Amino acid sequence: VVNAVRGYYINYEDGVEVYNNVAFNCGIGYRTSRNLPPGTYFAVDMKNNISYNPGNAHIEFISGTTPMNSDYNLFYPDSELLYFIPVAGTTGANLTTWQTYSYPNCVFDPNSNTGDPLFENASGTFSEPEDFKLTASSPAINAGTNVGLTTDYAGNPIVGTPDIGAYEFQSPLAVEYLSPLRAFPKDNSVMLSWTSVNEQNNDYFLVQRSLDGRIWKDIGKVEGKGNTLSSRSYKMVDLKPENGTLYYRLKQYDYDGVFSYSNIASVRFEKTDFNIYPNPTSGRLEIVFPGNINGEIQVFNILGKSVFYKNINGVRADLNLSHLPGGTYFIGIDTKDGLATEKIVLQK
Repeated sequence: VVNAVRGYYINYEDGVEVYNNVAFNCGIGYRTSRNLPPGTYFAVDMKNNISYNPGNAHIEFISGTTPMNSDYNLFYPDSELLYFIPVAGTTGANLTTWQTYSYPNCVFDPNSNTGDPLFENASGTFSEPEDFKLTASSPAINAGTNVGLTTDYAGNPIVGTPDIGAYEFQSPLAVEYLSPLRAFPKDNSVMLSWTSVNEQNNDYFLVQRSLDGRIWKDIGKVEGKGNTLSSRSYKMVDLKPENGTLYYRLKQYDYDGVFSYSNIASVRFEKTDFNIYPNPTSGRLEIVFPGNINGEIQVFNILGKSVFYKNINGVRADLNLSHLPGGTYFIGIDTKDGLATEKIVLQK
């Protein structure tokens, strides 16, 4: 709430939970109702809130508002007063004095603090919600308490000790990718590769697979390099892919439990149970398929260059690779159902 007479005004409501808010340049940051009927009260639980530069007071709790539980908040500046008025005429206090108060069923901010929250102020006017994101040196970071919220105002996950205010501080990505996650079929499996160029606080990568791009399953874990400015190449093989279009992504974890996602890589995979005889071969070989195949055969060298091509339509194919130099090659069977590959060794 920005530039209001009262930031948060609690009026005749019981069991009110005031969590992770910001009252900015308001007359009174957080206030409860006056003139309650005699003998009535309502409970207020106020945590993880920021009150910034109020015109009159950070907090004003009026007669009857007990029990009151206020804690893990941030007040700036400390010269602004906090009022607790179970009896009319009580004077205001700064935070240090406020914390000495005692009243039945009340908590007076024993773990709260003062200090400039160091908002981001991206617009320069404090007029947009994003202006109240925290910068890296904010005293509000990791200064809150768990109140059961799982996401902040922007939908970012709350992990570990919450921050005070509406936004969880978003540290720079722990990993910058020189090349994105890629996926391609190989030897009846799927090869995954990616390269980082800068890692900070990088604990590990969880490799996830999905059949529809919505529901994800963890299929492997690759340890990170911690902190490095050098490029690092990573690989993992999905040994049990399912037929069809597959989606892969990385869930990268920092040492402090914060995570982020990579790009999504997709691949069309179709396991083909074909047999190659002989392998190794001196040049001539036969490929036998479990059924009729209509597609093409390509042979690739270890650099990925196509060195042989042949159309196929049937249950078998004969290849003569005698003109190629000895070495390792990959045979790719490409049909409408997908691409399958198999390694062969050509001996000369």
